[in-house]
Order: sequence, then C-alpha cells, then structure tokens
Amino acid sequence: MVVWVANRETPLTSTTGVLKVNSNGMLLLFSGNNTVIWSSNSSVSVGNAPVVAKLLDSGNLVVCYDSSTNEDFVWQSFDYPTDTLLAGMKFGKDLVTGVDRYLTSWKSTDDPSPGLYVSWMDTNGYPQAFQKRGSVLQLRFGPWTGVRFSGFPSKPNPIYTYDFVFNEKEVYSIFHLINNSIMSRVYLSPEGNEMRLNWIDPAQGWMPYLVTTVDMCAQYGLCGAYGICNINSSPACSCMEGFEPRFPVQWNAGNWSGGCQREKSLNCGNEDAFRKLSGVKLPDTRHSWYDLRMGLREIAVKRLSETSTQGLDEFMNEVRCIHRLLHRNLVKLLGFCAQKHEIMLIYEYMPNRSLDTFLFGKNIFE
Repeated sequence: MVVWVANRETPLTSTTGVLKVNSNGMLLLFSGNNTVIWSSNSSVSVGNAPVVAKLLDSGNLVVCYDSSTNEDFVWQSFDYPTDTLLAGMKFGKDLVTGVDRYLTSWKSTDDPSPGLYVSWMDTNGYPQAFQKRGSVLQLRFGPWTGVRFSGFPSKPNPIYTYDFVFNEKEVYSIFHLINNSIMSRVYLSPEGNEMRLNWIDPAQGWMPYLVTTVDMCAQYGLCGAYGICNINSSPACSCMEGFEPRFPVQWNAGNWSGGCQREKSLNCGNEDAFRKLSGVKLPDTRHSWYDLRMGLREIAVKRLSETSTQGLDEFMNEVRCIHRLLHRNLVKLLGFCAQKHEIMLIYEYMPNRSLDTFLFGKNIFE
C-alpha cells in the first residue's frame, strides 16, 4: 500500500536514486546522474543544529532535530497529502503559513501523477469540503454542524472519531482511531470515489467502510436552487413547497440543474414567514457570513411590532446606546437586523427568565 509519493510528476527512471538530508534540513531526492528531481523546500531555518529524517509509526515522514522529543518538526509529509488521509493528518488550511492540505487522486492505479479529482477544504464563507473533477464541482461535504459534516451519517462508530478545528489561525478536520490496532484510512481513487477503507486481516485486503457517494443525491447541485433531492422519490428532484421549476421543459426531461423559483412574490410581514426544514443537508455556505464569537447557542430575538411608530433613526440610536451599556447584570446585545419592515434586536438567551420575575413575581404585568 502506497499512501504518499514525493516525486509524483518526476519519477525515477532507474533504481539508483538517493534520498538525502542536507545541512539546511531539506530532503533531497537525487536521480542516478546526481540530479535533484525533488526537494522538501523547507522554509524553517535550522541553524547549526543537526537534523535527521524519520518515518514515524503514524506513517508521517518527518525532518526533525536530532535531539527533538516532541512534534516540533522542520518538515513533515502530513502537510502534503497525496490521495490518502491517515489518522492524525490535518485536512484543511493553515491561515498563517498558507499551507493547504488537500487530496489529489492518482492518474491511474499504477500512475501516481496528479489525476482529475481534488478534494479540499474551502475557507470562503463558512468552511466546508468540496470535491471537483477538473474545474467542475462534483460533491460537497458540510458545513460542520458541531458534531459532523452535514450530509454524513450521524451514528457513532467504534473505529474512529472526527474533530473540526476552526479559528483565526487554521481550519481543518482530523480523525483519530479509537483502537490503534485497527488500520483505517481515507482514500480518493482515480475514479473520484472518496471512501474510508479498513484493513481486514482474514481477507488480507482493504475493504470499504464508508463511501461518500452513496447515492445520486450526493452530486453537487443536482436539483438546483430551492430544489430538494430524495432518493426514495421518483424522480429524485422536487421543488420546495411554494416553489415551481424555473425551466419546466428541461425539468420534466430530467435536467433539474436550473432549479426552482417562487410561485408568487415574497410578501414579508403578512402570510409569508420562516419555515422549518429538518432532515436535510445544509445549503452551500461559500457566500455566507459568520461571527465566531456567537458560536452554536440559543439566542433571544426582540422584534419591533408592525404597529410601532418608532422610526429607523430612533432604532439605530437605541442600538448604539444598548451596545455601550456593558455590565455583568445586563443582557448582552449580540446584533440587530434592520431590513425593510423587519427590525429586530438579538440578545443572549436567558433560560431563567427576567430578573423582575424573581423580584416582583410572575403576575407583575397581569
């Protein structure tokens, strides 16, 4: 099993290649005529400290200081995946150094040069993972729900756990084995099949444990905007309630990529309102905005009555005043909305209700 290849595009033409570590901490691969065909291009200055190359039990090829006992590596292959993710490998981007860890398929099972398929963590908007074939998007995984990537099975398993790290320095997913005696890896095949493979001793081979493309609804944008895909329906694509196909002729012919449009114009404040949809994959978040300080938590919304005579200027003045009032005994203002006729204040949610309830009793306003 080959899980990492350094010189994917410049193979050795003979068996006389040599791998060396120079005094600057760089790995160098020489061909038979002493020509460098690949290097690690490490940007870390090692000074006069001696460095060595090691292949760790995790499968990570590292360059480190000879006396190092921690993970302070000068360079590591885990930062440059090919078609395989092993336990402990980060899949995502270091926002400080710019190192981007993504998967690229082999061209074929016996040709490790870069193939057509790439899977990566997209950091535009709220992070999520994508797979593309050439320049065409094929699959989308996510966004992260706090437990898993949206669209993935939610049941726990006895083999591995997933973590997702998202802060101002880096964005990545990583898996860890629960039982280190089990060998498990994520693999992107030359055909674009992204799957988890486990080693089965009796069969002496790698067997699929989870395949991301389990059904046709996994295809990116299959049903278009405002469309819903259900593998138990025929056809699989339908429009959300209150919507109709944008291009009926194409839709009826099985081309659903044009998506759906509203049957009638939106009329906020009267008969139209928000609708809860459950058991569906969260939408594409590349063009979304977010505030990491808010996180996943309950909030309280104070909505201005439609009969209120308060104008926008008065509302904005109120927002500025509340924003300046910072005290541990006052509910914190998290944000606001002032769009057309919708005017709202977003507060921290207080599950124990207001203080006046405890001071004066619950019937104070009755």
